[in-house]
Parts: sequence; structure tokens; C-alpha cells
Amino acid sequence: MIFKEILNNSFLFTDKTAIVYQRSHISYGELFNRVNIAVEHLKNDSTPVFLLNSNDPVQNICDFLAANKLGKPGIFSPKDYKIEIENIYIPENNTSEELKDDDLFLGVLTSGTITDPKIIWKTNRIWERAFSAQSEVFGIDFNDKLFVLNALSYSANLNAALHILYIGGTLVLGDLEKANKWDELFKNEKISSAFLVPSHLRLLTKKLQYNSFVKSLVCAGEKLDSETARDFFQKFPSVLLTEYYGASELGHITYHQNKDIIEKPGSVGKLFPGVKIEIRDNQIYVNSPYFEQNNQKWQSVSDLGYWDGDQLILLGRHGRMFNKRGLNIFAQEIEQIAKGFFGIKECVLIQNENNRICLIFTRDRISEPVDLNEKSLIAYLQSKLGAHKMPHLVREVEFIPRTLSGKIDIKKLSKRPVEEEIKLWIE
Repeated sequence: MIFKEILNNSFLFTDKTAIVYQRSHISYGELFNRVNIAVEHLKNDSTPVFLLNSNDPVQNICDFLAANKLGKPGIFSPKDYKIEIENIYIPENNTSEELKDDDLFLGVLTSGTITDPKIIWKTNRIWERAFSAQSEVFGIDFNDKLFVLNALSYSANLNAALHILYIGGTLVLGDLEKANKWDELFKNEKISSAFLVPSHLRLLTKKLQYNSFVKSLVCAGEKLDSETARDFFQKFPSVLLTEYYGASELGHITYHQNKDIIEKPGSVGKLFPGVKIEIRDNQIYVNSPYFEQNNQKWQSVSDLGYWDGDQLILLGRHGRMFNKRGLNIFAQEIEQIAKGFFGIKECVLIQNENNRICLIFTRDRISEPVDLNEKSLIAYLQSKLGAHKMPHLVREVEFIPRTLSGKIDIKKLSKRPVEEEIKLWIE
């Protein structure tokens, strides 16, 4: 039981710091007391689920554990996403009292990259199974202080936060808005591990000076590019860097580490312990102990890929596979090739509202290569791609919009009007 194990740590590590947020240090003993106070506030609430969307992530964690103790699953909702509790379908639990292993303890929201967000229900047992594998693969134990951003509605952040509390470590919650103080925070708190999406890893690499305490860094959420990994290793050569591929519906699927991230940029690594994969018509099907079976041993989120030895090559989600003259174009394949052009910082392939396939990119302002522009990138792509794979349009932008979780906001990009669209038609 996740919430019970966290509360049990209050007796094993009473005075040990459980959570650091801003300037507050909350011990495991204090966490236990705050959860019990929250239980008293919630016990007369008759709603079957508890919605968490306050501005205080520590209180959210306490309320979440209290709700679990009272037999209620919780949902962490981002501030800009409204959920009406009465409209939520909640499968019945086995008990109306303290949650059991196979009861629902959490409803997580998908990122909504391709479709609108939906709620995916999780049981205690499913997440608990993954924690021992996460500790082994990520090189994290109860001695660690783990840095996680405070956006706990992003399920990967929440998973990382609950994992470190479950094993008795210390959770350090950070603010994206205070990234200029991350270096000071890492040094003062002697942070040893971190979980970040790639865009935030790039930010950390710039902000963080050499730090001998950091030993493990985990990255997920979208593909980690080899240039970001290379920059990180140049600065922190002794840190274990792990990228994992997963989904809210399926849990952890594959991972790769260190030099493989640079040397095999198209790969998302080998199988996570206990996971099996089948490829059917380019679509990835997963059989795993980390998701609910629902009478289906093999499940898919419509991601596309293929095997290269023991390495999984990801082609992207089905919703990001485009058709041009009857031929399929895989977004991730094009993006990976474009990132090989010197000076490209980020790029994303989208289909705009005019049904044109567009490659949108930003440049690395630090290097400022004089030969990087839309036309030079087109020439580079033409040297690497067949004509049928070329996007209709290549556009440079100042920045690429992101969701609250740090992922590229594909929906917003696709709806952005394309000015002067005829200027750089490739065909």
C-alpha cells in the first residue's frame, strides 16, 4: 500500500525530512500529523473522489494521502483544467473505508497532446509494483534527495514524488518560475537525483554549475535529443542519465542510459523489467505488470515503432503520422533528422489547419550559426529525405509552446495561423 508505506515511514524516520518546498522542511513525523489533520477535515465529505488543485503542493500530497486513508481516490488537476466531480465516472472500489491494494487510489489526467485529457484510474498495486524496478533502473534509494517540479497533475511528476516518499527518501519540490535559483537550491539541499522532461533538463543544464552531489537524473515526457544529452554529459560526466519511454495508460515501457542516448538517438532503449512488447503493423502493443489488465493482456496507445536488435525505435503516435500522396510520414523520424542540422534547438512536425505538413523549429541562440535559416534547413532535409517525406513548409519561430507539464503543445501549434504560407512551399 503506497499511502500506508509512506505513513509507516513516519515511524521509521520520524525526524528525517520528507518534503522540502520553498523554505519549509517537513519531517516524516510532521507529514504524518498533517495527514491526520487532513483526515479530520475530509471525513465528513460524502463525495466518492477528492479533487486536488490548490496552490500548495505539500498540502495536496497530505490531502491525497488523507483521502486514500478514508477510501477515496484523488485526482490532481492543473489550475487551468476544470473538472466537475459530479460528471466523473468512478468505478466502484471494494471498500468504502481505507483503500486496499486493488482499489483505485488515483485518477490521472492524460496530457491531451492529441485528444482532450481523460481520466485514467490507477490502483495501489500497479504503481507499487513499478517502484522497486524504478529504484533499480534509476539508481535511486532512501538516501536520495529527489528534485521534482511541483506540477503534480503531470502523472510522471507525481509518480516520481510518491516513489521517493515510498522508499523513505526526501522529496524536493521545485518551481519552474524560480529556475534562476535552482543552482542555489541544489547546493543548499545537496540534491542527489532529479526527474525532469527534456525542456526542463536543458534549463537545468544551463542553470546548474558543477555539483558533486547529483548522481542520478531521470528524463521522460518526450524524446530526449542527443544534443541535450551531450551538453549534460559534458558538464556532469559522472551522473547516471536515464531516459524512459512510457504512457499514463501503460506505465514504464523502455529505457536507455548514458552513452546509448547519444549514440542511438532514434532509440528509446530496451525493455523495462517485466515488460513485453509486440509490433503489429508498426503499432506498439504492451504486456506489462504496470497497467490494469481489463481482460486485455496486450494494450496500445497507438504509438508506432519497430525493433532494432534489443532497442525500440519510436516513430511517434498514430495521430502524428501524416499522409502525403498516399504515403505515410512519421513525425519523429523527420524531427530526429532535422535535429542533426547544426544550430537547431527544437523542432516539431505538425499538420496545420490547412492540412499542410509543417516543420517548425527554433535555433540555438548561443551558437548563432550564420548559415541556419529556413532555406538552408530545407536544403539539408532534401539531402537526407526522399521527396515524398519532405514537409510542405519549414518555419522558424521564436519559441515552441508547451503544456504545464513541459511537453510540446501540439494542439496549439496545429491551430496557429501560418503567415505567408506560400513563401516557402517546398513543392
